[in-house]
Amino acid sequence: VSQAATALETVETRTEMVLDILRDPNLKGDSNIEIRREKVIAILEETFDFNVLARMTLGRNWKKFNNEQKRAFIDLYKQILEMQERGDINL
Repeated sequence: VSQAATALETVETRTEMVLDILRDPNLKGDSNIEIRREKVIAILEETFDFNVLARMTLGRNWKKFNNEQKRAFIDLYKQILEMQERGDINL
């Protein structure tokens, strides 16, 4: 199995997991918004390596940051992606 096939399978599986959450009748309604968000964010955290994404975003500037700044940037980067994801799929 090629890496591309494995990557595609991973994306398809994770997408289906998110859709299952959104389709779950037990999770429908405004009272379950936070539960849906938590479940979707857990899938995002399993799927994406936020450390690598943050480092790639900064490119060569990554080396200019100290460890505290790197941790803060990773946390902020993750928060922004999570907020974007919630808006895009209208949880």
